[in-house]
Amino acid sequence: MFNLQILEDPSTAWAYLRRVVEASHPVVNSLLDTGLPVSEVAMAIAEANPRLPRELLEATQARRAVDPRPDMECASRRGWRLITRESPEWPESFGSAFVTQELNVHSLNSAVRGLRFAPFAVYVAGPGDLSTLARHSVTMVGTRAATRYGSEVAAEWSGQFAAHGLTIISGGAEGVDACAHHSALSRRSPTVAVMAGSLDRPYPKKHYELFRQIVDSGGALVSEYPPDTAPARHRFLTRNRLAAALGGATVVVEAALRSGALNTLNWANSMNKPTFAVPGPVTTVGSQGCLKAIQEQRAQLARTAAEIIEVLQGTQLSLELSGPSLSWEQTAIIDATLRPVEVEEIHRDTGLPMAIVVRQLRTLSSMGLVRRVGNQWQRV
Repeated sequence: MFNLQILEDPSTAWAYLRRVVEASHPVVNSLLDTGLPVSEVAMAIAEANPRLPRELLEATQARRAVDPRPDMECASRRGWRLITRESPEWPESFGSAFVTQELNVHSLNSAVRGLRFAPFAVYVAGPGDLSTLARHSVTMVGTRAATRYGSEVAAEWSGQFAAHGLTIISGGAEGVDACAHHSALSRRSPTVAVMAGSLDRPYPKKHYELFRQIVDSGGALVSEYPPDTAPARHRFLTRNRLAAALGGATVVVEAALRSGALNTLNWANSMNKPTFAVPGPVTTVGSQGCLKAIQEQRAQLARTAAEIIEVLQGTQLSLELSGPSLSWEQTAIIDATLRPVEVEEIHRDTGLPMAIVVRQLRTLSSMGLVRRVGNQWQRV
């Protein structure tokens, strides 16, 4: 076991959490939401503090003795950075998308598979600021076995999105993903690839050059996983929620009935984001998933990139022109945060249950109405 005192450094504590927690965990998010410093959360896990819920202790038992410093050295050597929910670079959508998703948890389609919880830290390679890249973006995904039709649509539409200043978010896979990334790169537009393994275990390996170009072009590679984590089926499913969260909308170009691209679309649906599917021949296997999504009204039928751009621009304009409509709970919390206060004080002042206070603080933060300052919250 390493010297636990190293976890007093917040950067080391974040690296430790990123190592011991597989993707994310609701208890970790809840502890951080209450204002508990990351060093204390990490220390409690490392010590197997019996006050922690059993589910978290069991989930971290196999890795809790792992020293995080080699991960930090690897990241420094390779030029990666570990951004966290406390970082200025943290995308707003990593908060707001998952607040919405939690509210819709009971109505989620069964095809939404993978961990449902908001991320708390991701590794990033590349000079692109992830928050800036995600602010105006579209997620484009589809089958690895793209037809000529699917490849042409992915390339043409991605080019049009890029020309309108939209960042292309995808998964770096063969087929539609690669077409989308390459099209953005050909137009000197940054693009983001969300990985299903660690940044030093790129998948597929044949796309090493593509990933290098993404980094060199001002884009970013993103992963929830610490160094030397192999891609795996469950990690692809969990990765998809990040791709859906980052994009302002999700577009599926071609997808079979049991396609990972549909998993991404379902994640986007659960987050109340616009979703689109490109229709194709009824005789083509790769079009069946898109056609079914349209039939079941899980996606809008997309005929042109211009239609999607119009929806995205309309959504952004609506957000800019309309003031936020607040519930009485949110109003009470806003009134309680005129000066920097801790969560416990908000709980006492408003009389609201702690769980509601925490949830609404996250919502108000994603709306830009409150901000976190250390362990305290204040109205913006």
